[in-house]
Amino acid sequence: MILQLAVRNLIRQAERFGVLFLTLALGGWLFVILLGTTSSFSQSLRDRAVRYFAGDVIITGYNDRSVDRWIDDEPAVDKAIRDSGVSIHSWARRSVNYDQNTTLYFSGTSQRQRRLIGVDWTLETGRFKGLDFVSGGPEEMIRGDGILISDSTAKKLKARVGDQLLIAMSTKTGQKNTVNLKIRGIFRDASFFGYSSYVDIRTLNQALGVSGTSVSEIGLILPPGANPAIAAHRIWEALKKTKPVVDFSSSESELDRALSKNIVDGTRKYAVLPLAVRLGPIQEILDALNAVTWSLNLLFLVIVLVGVNNTYRMIVFERIREIGTLRALGMSKVRLGLLFLIEAGLLGLAGAAAGWIVGNFFLWVASLPDFGDNVLMAMFLKRGHFVWTVPWIGLFAATSSLILAALAGAGGPTLRAASWKPVDALRHEA
Repeated sequence: MILQLAVRNLIRQAERFGVLFLTLALGGWLFVILLGTTSSFSQSLRDRAVRYFAGDVIITGYNDRSVDRWIDDEPAVDKAIRDSGVSIHSWARRSVNYDQNTTLYFSGTSQRQRRLIGVDWTLETGRFKGLDFVSGGPEEMIRGDGILISDSTAKKLKARVGDQLLIAMSTKTGQKNTVNLKIRGIFRDASFFGYSSYVDIRTLNQALGVSGTSVSEIGLILPPGANPAIAAHRIWEALKKTKPVVDFSSSESELDRALSKNIVDGTRKYAVLPLAVRLGPIQEILDALNAVTWSLNLLFLVIVLVGVNNTYRMIVFERIREIGTLRALGMSKVRLGLLFLIEAGLLGLAGAAAGWIVGNFFLWVASLPDFGDNVLMAMFLKRGHFVWTVPWIGLFAATSSLILAALAGAGGPTLRAASWKPVDALRHEA
């Protein structure tokens, strides 16, 4: 009965409630835009990082703090992963050359590489199809004679797909070595991930003078929603039962301290790292984005609360004779207050819904242009486009916040309205 009356009042007095509805809708729109943008940027950046660093959880071996990171007992690591009981979506096996003297040569020009990454393409070809390729792709990388390079490297070398590159590097024992590889794909990449190239793991191992089956990193991609830190710690607990490990680290600074403390006797030790350890400054960017988003949401929520309170005071003032009539007809103070709060709650829900629809439309429009040439935006894009996504948890939190803001803003005026005596209310001239 009260719900029906509240809905009827909102429909009948739509013009009176219009300003309040628009305020709440604007709040819903802003929440969706902020949450959608932050979530999209974070997801795109995380996807790039997972592909670049091999997975959500990375297992590697250390014989010293910087260079020698090989895993010398892969079966033991595999067993620890399975014994941990962690659910794994997919695996990655990589051999990574961190020597920044590694150089690509083509037609009289050269370009040093930050990392030369050997990939087991039997496991990861599908994942690399998600790279934003300017030309070519990973389909033929399993043949072992190809290389994927970034567009910045390709521009510097003036090279195209199909060209042969000469790669110069040092072997594990310090000798100079070269290998010729054909460019199979050129991909757009952000500056943070730039100057890294991908080759076949067997090819890189041969060039480095190590066994073709050697691996320096095992990456684990977790199912959606899984916590990398928890998964990494469980694997670390299982691995330390059979292998020497460095102290568990959940950040880059913790890993540096652990390596300084643990890598002292030349014994190979293993590290099980959640992705956040590898992210470093990227994690700081993500944390800053989230902090700014929720700060702006909180600020606007306060503005909405003040706006609702002021608007509802005016609405209640204009409805004093209506209040007197309802009280004279026998409606109790509690039911009258409940009626006004239901109206406010329904307004909050309707405003949030309208903001959600309009906000998602804006995000959809923003996802249409190709921003691939924007260097500043590159790391936040997928195939040159803004990724359109709004987290349901954030959306639920925003909707609940708007409804609570509407109820809180209407609370004071509602209590004052319910305290009016019927006779005084009927005598009042609005």
